[in-house]
Amino acid sequence: MMLTSCAVKKPIIITEEAELELAAAKLTISNVSVDKKTFNPSQGEVVKIRYKLSKQANVSMKIYDSDDNLVRVIKSVEIDKQGYNEKIWDGKDDAGNILPREVYIYTIEAISASGDETYIYDMADETGGIELTLRGLNFDNKTGQIDYVLPKAARVRIRIGIKDGGPLLQTLLDWQPQQAGKHTITWDGMDSSGVMDLLGNPNIFVNIASFSLPENSVILEGGERVGYEKKISTAKRPAKSVTTKKYIHALHKRAKCHEPNFDFEILGLKEYNEKGIPLITQDIIPIRIIIDQKDKIDLINSRFEIIFFIDNVFIFEEEEGTSPFTYRFDTKGLSQGEHIITVNIYGFNDHIASRSKRIFIQRKR
Repeated sequence: MMLTSCAVKKPIIITEEAELELAAAKLTISNVSVDKKTFNPSQGEVVKIRYKLSKQANVSMKIYDSDDNLVRVIKSVEIDKQGYNEKIWDGKDDAGNILPREVYIYTIEAISASGDETYIYDMADETGGIELTLRGLNFDNKTGQIDYVLPKAARVRIRIGIKDGGPLLQTLLDWQPQQAGKHTITWDGMDSSGVMDLLGNPNIFVNIASFSLPENSVILEGGERVGYEKKISTAKRPAKSVTTKKYIHALHKRAKCHEPNFDFEILGLKEYNEKGIPLITQDIIPIRIIIDQKDKIDLINSRFEIIFFIDNVFIFEEEEGTSPFTYRFDTKGLSQGEHIITVNIYGFNDHIASRSKRIFIQRKR
């Protein structure tokens, strides 16, 4: 019998250098950075976005607004080289208009010179909309100074209210975008209606909520452009499927994510004192709540409550809010003198607004 020998194949060992060369053979975008997170195009400022290509490619940068509508496309005049490259955005849309103050997302798309490879850099869905924990939070209720540190660029909401079931009285920031780092906000002590000066009140609480902005975003500053008409593009930023849990307000359309606007009036008023405060001589006063038409439909569709307070103490709650709504307030339990009525509109999508008015109870002798 003739024996044949089998050659044993040796394992192929890929060195670290070979792995790097193999990775470099694929088209990738890495080391993306911006020279500033916030800029003001109204003052001639621009933002520079730097990135590294593993090989030369045709590159275009797309700018999307906070609702993922495409507003600008910036293309390279020539093919981008392997290594570091840079794109500059001046804060304008494709028509040359300076865009309104908001957060804008940029994506970078590279197509290899041969046209057979495409790589898109977009970290928005992975990194944006995550609830953040603030550091260094401090509130001085005598001066109204609020200090806090954001671990990342974020949208921030700051509310002021009364502890232990009292009303919300003021929203200082309503999901305003801010850079990472230390921030100081000074509250003047007034409620949203300018009726109460609350500095020094030991029962005041401050609530700060925030969620992260995408890593590939910039904050455009400056005043709102009067007369600017937002054009809704048919091109939207392609969303990725991610498992990261998003904060409730990160899922809202930005134009609809704000404290609702409303007012209330006391019907049948005829007399006022020397300070212009209405005199209440009857036992029952009708209080009518009217929600702004721009917010009314959204509030009704998502359901809301109307909550009444007198001198920051709860008195009544209408769980199924409608507009207009009239509450007949019985004043018999109030002492003669000045009092403050506060109304909170509480949306079930976590939007709350507050209004207050002074009244003077004048009992008949």
